[in-house]
Parts: sequence; structure tokens; C-alpha cells
Amino acid sequence: MRALVLGSAECLFTDIEVARELFEPDLIVACNDAGVAWPERLDHWATLHPEKFLDWIERRRVAGRSAAGCLWTYGNGRAPAGLSVSRVAEKDGSSGLLCIRVAGLVGGTKIVLCGMPLSAAAHIDGISRDESQRWPFERNLRTYRPVWEANRTGILRNVRSMSGWTADLLGRPDGQWIS
Repeated sequence: MRALVLGSAECLFTDIEVARELFEPDLIVACNDAGVAWPERLDHWATLHPEKFLDWIERRRVAGRSAAGCLWTYGNGRAPAGLSVSRVAEKDGSSGLLCIRVAGLVGGTKIVLCGMPLSAAAHIDGISRDESQRWPFERNLRTYRPVWEANRTGILRNVRSMSGWTADLLGRPDGQWIS
């Protein structure tokens, strides 16, 4: 099953457009604010910050978007009371790695990252593509990148990225790889 994993970098929609020239995804997994920004069907939504789900869900609803199929966080992440959230045992890096784990757990065999360059770039705020903030800070890059590098031959072996540092690390998808 071919999956798109959506991050919140400002390149998200450009990456999606280019990826969709290669294939139509069977599965969509969004990370953090990308779940608010994504206007189409959203199969899974994952974050290391489950306390933000209620706000994100409301923002998605107000924007007229359909509900996400399943919400995810890590093993002991504190999800809001009454909210059904599935859990992944590992918490070994960024929310993006969590989304990749989720995509693999639900059947993703070819996973393409969009808007997840893990580079110092502006991030979207959810709905508005104009308002953005700079992320990640250099300390985040120093923390997350080694974890991604350590997972390169593990959970990242069937993952490609459309942009940035993650594309340099994992490679970009092409027609041969995605088929």
C-alpha cells in the first residue's frame, strides 16, 4: 500500500503536488498541523503532542473538513479524556517518525514524506498557508537527525522524501521505486 505522510513544513502542498504526479496514495497519515491543513480524506493523524488534538480537530471541523479516521500518539502520551487515541510503544524521535511507524503498522509498504524536510524552514499553522513560524530550532535538528540516521536501515528503509534533509538521507521517490 502506497502512503503519503504529511508534515507541516511550508513545502507541504508543493511536495504533495509533485508526489501525486507519480502516484495516487492508498493511505494518508498526517502529522500535527498538517492534519488541519489537509483538505481531503485523512486516514490517520499522529503526534507526540496529543494534548493538541482537541484544538486541531475543532479547527479541521470549522474548516469543513471530514474527521480523521484514527488518532495516534506514543505509549504514554497524555491524550485528552474521552478522546479515542491509538498508541505506538516507541517514542524515539520526532512526530514525523511516529507517523512513519503508524503508516507501516496500518499497511504502508511504500511511504512518501511530503512537507517533512527536517530542515530549518517555515511551518504552516494549519489552515492558512500564509501564516507560518520558523521551525525547527537548531537544537531540534541536532536532536532529531541522529535518530533518523539511526533508523535509516530499519523503519525508514521503505521511505522516501520529497524535499530537504530527509530527501538527502532517504532519497526521492521515482516512478520505478513507487511502482
